[in-house]
Parts: sequence; structure tokens; C-alpha cells
Amino acid sequence: FRSGDPSVEPNEPASARKILPQYGRRHRRLPLDGAVRWYNHSAWIQDIWKGCEQMEPLIRIEHLTKTFSSGGDVTALRDVSLEVAPGDIFGIIGMSGAGKSTLLRCIAMLETPTEGRIFIEGADLHALKGKAAIAHRKKVGVIFQGYNLLMQRNVQRNVAFPLELDGLSKPKIRKRVEELLRLVGLSEKADAYPSQLSGGQKQRVAIARALAREPKILLCDEPTSALDAMTTSSILDLLVDINHRLG
Repeated sequence: FRSGDPSVEPNEPASARKILPQYGRRHRRLPLDGAVRWYNHSAWIQDIWKGCEQMEPLIRIEHLTKTFSSGGDVTALRDVSLEVAPGDIFGIIGMSGAGKSTLLRCIAMLETPTEGRIFIEGADLHALKGKAAIAHRKKVGVIFQGYNLLMQRNVQRNVAFPLELDGLSKPKIRKRVEELLRLVGLSEKADAYPSQLSGGQKQRVAIARALAREPKILLCDEPTSALDAMTTSSILDLLVDINHRLG
């Protein structure tokens, strides 16, 4: 936003200008405590709030610790506890080596925690075995930093790959792939191969593939770290749009 924007006070924080560009100055100046008091006078708002408080978290992590033992003990995660509600966009920030990817891999059941428990929709992941564990893995989609596309497959076959593993019929796979490519804006690239795509387009294919099984959780492991600023912005906008449509 330009500093000359008449709807924005010069001393307002950048976050306020970015998050609330559609509101006038009068709305932004409303004190938060006043807004809360006004809402508390509404009985139906209170009922909705109570319902949200009673809702089971989509993800609940309790005292999670992960230690790697090869070449000496290295503790990547130590006593991590958090909750993520359905529909939330939840960011994990930390320096390189802080354990961000390890935490995501534990949630995706790609790593086994040393201590602690992870619950998804109330189910303890550590207690799941066999088919129950496989079914729960399908609830989690993962977008990797390095795309991890199959170079010998074109775009539509990359997106179709997890559905083929699930044994879906070809008509169902074709329909689902077409829906996903429209969602990420790559319908015209269905027959292209990864080597013919830009970095942003490759990441869009990876996003479509991660959504193929209709997961309830989408884990993004630094999905824009290798992209330029403009492409990063478009990918983040896409993820927010997906959350609004499907979350």
C-alpha cells in the first residue's frame, strides 16, 4: 500500500493496512474492547462462541519430543504442545534446523515421535495400526519444498498418481484431476511435463496432487522458498483461496 492512501493513517501498522484494506478509517479506529463488549451483548453470538469452544481441535499435539540418534543424539523437537482448529491457517516460524519440517513429518506420520502424542480429529496417531493408519494418512496432504514431481509423467498423471494407488476407476480419476487442475489454474497444462513448467507451475501441480485424496489437513513445508517474490505471492493467495473454498 502506498503511504498516500487516504484511507490509511500514516502511523497505522503495516499489518492493519494489509489485512483490512476494504474498511474505512472509522472501522479501524473501533477499540477492540468495545467491539468485544458489543458482541457479548448478543445472545446468539455467545451461543456460537460456546459452540466453537466445545469443538474438537482438528490437530492436538501434547508434549511432543523427537530425538534423532544417528551419530549422537540430536533433539529436533522438545515438549511441543499446540492445537489447530478446523479451518485455521497455522504458521510455524523458526530458524533453519529448528525442527519445523520434523514437526510436519510427525503430523503426516512420516516420522515417529520419541515422546508425546498427536491427535487428529480426536484419534491418537500412535495407537493407529494397519488399515486405520493408512486411512488416517489419507486425511493429510503434504506439499514439499522440492515439488517431488515424477518427471516421466505429465501434469495430469502426476496429479492422478495417488488416486491410482488408491485403485479408483479411470473415469473417477479423470474427473477429479480435471477439477483439481481448474482449481489451481493449470487446465491448459494438463499434457505438459515438469521440465516444461516454471517453478510456480510445478508448485501448483504439487498442490493439486496433495489435494487429490480430499485431505482435511494440508501441510506445506516451505512451499515458496525456491520461488521469486511475485510467484510466492500468487502461491500464498492460492493456498488462502483453497482454504476458503475447501476448509
